[in-house]
Amino acid sequence: MVKHGDSKITKEIMDELFVAFNDILKRDNWFPSPLELLICGGAVMVIHGARDMTNDIDSVRQFNSRLVPKIMELQKKYEQLQDDWLNDDSYDPMIELIDKGLPYELYMELSNLTVYILSDESMLVTKINASREKDFKDIEFFVKKLNLKDKSDIHNLCNKYSIMLTYSPDVPEKLKKQIDRRNEYIERLFSAS
Repeated sequence: MVKHGDSKITKEIMDELFVAFNDILKRDNWFPSPLELLICGGAVMVIHGARDMTNDIDSVRQFNSRLVPKIMELQKKYEQLQDDWLNDDSYDPMIELIDKGLPYELYMELSNLTVYILSDESMLVTKINASREKDFKDIEFFVKKLNLKDKSDIHNLCNKYSIMLTYSPDVPEKLKKQIDRRNEYIERLFSAS
């Protein structure tokens, strides 16, 4: 069994997994319409060429009991996959942003599986929203890719999706720290320029 964090999923392996997953869904007469997955996180960074590989594929979809055995079947076929290689851990933090209109785009359309990925703009906004140190290089990647020139460009994007960059005194302390971290990251991006 592969332990958490040990998987090495490249773009080629990811594409192969999606095709194999489609084949399983097709074999089992999954739905009259294709299963839709919206992918975010490190897998999208791999698709964009910003990283060589990821440990898992984060999906903005809650998996039901009918789907889990199919995911596990693929895990048995591909020994390099960790237990949570395809997971819905991102559902709760992402669904609110998706509901606010965060854009995504088609990545792969198969007979029983359609895969979408967050757009470049969406990836930048979600990375700023999380403001984790491990995301800073990803933030830099999308700032360059989107050709953003200054802090106001990022502020405008954050405002577009209601990502808070300012707060009033009555905001909880935990949220204040997160907002401060967002602003620190934005400042770091343009301090060398």
